[in-house]
Amino acid sequence: MSVQELVGAHAGRLREIEINPLMCLPEGAVAADALIRMGEME
Repeated sequence: MSVQELVGAHAGRLREIEINPLMCLPEGAVAADALIRMGEME
């Protein structure tokens, strides 16, 4: 799932996304690690 799809699907609950490191390659970007914090629905 792409970050854009994740945000669109969970916009009401999403609180924070931290991606580190983000590797930018000729073929596209790759998240090696991510922290995603969700909350209650708004």
